[in-house]
Amino acid sequence: MLAAGPMPVRQVQTEAKHIGVPWRTVQRALKKSGAESVREGFAPNARYVWRLKRRLGAAGAPSVPVPGDGAHEAHGDGAESSFPD
Repeated sequence: MLAAGPMPVRQVQTEAKHIGVPWRTVQRALKKSGAESVREGFAPNARYVWRLKRRLGAAGAPSVPVPGDGAHEAHGDGAESSFPD
């Protein structure tokens, strides 16, 4: 879900509710995935977004996880989920 870039927390909440995933499960997935919650902006326009933490590559340049690198696991039916178990 975050591979495409940062996502406002309100949008994450809406999508989780739409597919029937409890909010607490989503919060645990954030922690387990190594993503982070970051405040953007200042009041009254501030918002929180979730994003993947930047990792330093071999050359010291920032890199982000690539889909298919083991961050998303299949759930037995061959389909991948953007929510880790």
